[in-house]
Amino acid sequence: MTMARLLSLLLVVTALCGSAAGQAFCALRDPNRQLYDLYPEATSYRSIVRIIDEDARERVAERLPFTLHFNELGRHTLYVPMRKSAVMGLVHVRSESGRWGLVEVAWALDLDLKVRDFRFQRCRDRQRKALEEEEVKAALEGLDFQGLRALLDEEGLALKPDVLPVSPEAADLAVTLVRNGLKTIAATRAAWEGDLVTLRAHDVAQRLAGTTRNVARVKRVYDAALIERLADRVGDKGTGIRRSRTAAWTARDKEGHVLGCVLATSWRHSEHTAHLIWSVDTDGHVREVANHDGWGSKEVGAQFQKQVGRCLEDFEVCAGIVDLTALEVLVTAGSVLDETTGQ
Repeated sequence: MTMARLLSLLLVVTALCGSAAGQAFCALRDPNRQLYDLYPEATSYRSIVRIIDEDARERVAERLPFTLHFNELGRHTLYVPMRKSAVMGLVHVRSESGRWGLVEVAWALDLDLKVRDFRFQRCRDRQRKALEEEEVKAALEGLDFQGLRALLDEEGLALKPDVLPVSPEAADLAVTLVRNGLKTIAATRAAWEGDLVTLRAHDVAQRLAGTTRNVARVKRVYDAALIERLADRVGDKGTGIRRSRTAAWTARDKEGHVLGCVLATSWRHSEHTAHLIWSVDTDGHVREVANHDGWGSKEVGAQFQKQVGRCLEDFEVCAGIVDLTALEVLVTAGSVLDETTGQ
C-alpha cells in the first residue's frame, strides 16, 4: 500500500471515528417524540446548551469512583419540558460503554435531580427489555444521586445484593444503567448549576402565585440605598451571601396584587456552600427556604429550617451566621416588595 493510500485510509477512519464519537454522546435523537413520551402532559420544551469541560469532569470525579470519558466533554443539551409556561422537569441524555457497545439513556429528572423515568435511546443488549419492566422503573423512581450510588458497591462495578428486581443475566446492563444515571445527575449539576437555581426559584414563585403568568423577575435586586441599610442591620460581620449571584422574582395573584417574592442566593461559609431559595410573603415572613443540592450537614440544614416563619422583628439579636443570612434576605425581600408595590 502506498503512503498516499495509507494516509487517505487514516483520514477516512478518523472521520468515521469522529462521526461515531459525535453520535455516541448525542442529545435526543427525536425530541418531539421522546420528550412527550417521557412527559405526556408537556405542551412544549426549551433547550439549554452548556459546555461540559474539564472542570465539570473533575467535579464528577470527586463524587464517583469513575468519571466522564474525554469524549463526553463538549457541548451538551439539557431539555426542559414545559406545560404552557410551567416547568415540568428535565431530560438529559448520556452514553455509557456496555457489554454490547454503547448504551444511550434519556433520563427524566425532576428539578431536585431525582429520577422520574428513563428510556433507552440506544442499546443492543438482549437484557434491555428486562430493565424496561415497570418493576425496575418503580425501584429507580424517586432516587437521587445518593440513592443511585447506594445501589452499587464501593468501586461502582457491581450491584449490591437484592437492590434491584433483576435477574443475574441482566445485572451487567443494570450496572451500566445505574452508572449512567449517576453520571447524568452529577454532570447536570456541574454544568447547569446556575440554570437549575433559576428554574427552581421560578418554580417556587409559580407555586406562590399559582401560575407562571403572574411571575416576574426583578431587574435590580441591590442598590446603594439597600446596601447601606444592610450595613446598618448586618454590620461588617458578613453573611456568606454572594450578592453578585442573588436574583429575585415577584409573584402576584390574578388581580395583580403582590403575594410575595422569591430570592435565589449563593451562600458560602467555611466548608459549606449552598444555593438557597427563599420565599417571603408580603407580611415579611419566611415561607420557605430550600437547598436542592443538600445541606452538607444536618446541623446546617436544621439552622436554616428554623428561619421559616420568622420576620425582621425576630432578629433583635442574631445568634449566628445563619441568622445573619436570614436577616439580609428579609431586608432585601422587603426592599424588593416595597419597590414592587410602590411603598
